Amino acid sequence: MSGSSEPLAQQRRPDPPSPAVPYWRDGSGQRTNLQLVLAGDDPAAQARTVTEHADAVCRIVHAAGTARLQGRQGEARSLAAHASKLCGELVGLWPAGADTPL
Repeated sequence: MSGSSEPLAQQRRPDPPSPAVPYWRDGSGQRTNLQLVLAGDDPAAQARTVTEHADAVCRIVHAAGTARLQGRQGEARSLAAHASKLCGELVGLWPAGADTPL
């Protein structure tokens, strides 16, 4: 990251997860976490972000199902694991920085 102490809400809008990149990315493209994306947002913006997050999880689950039906088991398992982690982020099971290597 750029080292900025500004909350993500005041920077360029983060990019939501997708089947190709199944995690939130900050304005510079670095991996971030839903908790940081929500930080500093007003309640209406947080509600929109949670909806965007849920929609992204659904797209990833759909991609996992498609991969499974096409015989791409490894890809299906990987996408399902990412979707599961994103669900955990929603309820705080993966706090900001929890996936950063030590």
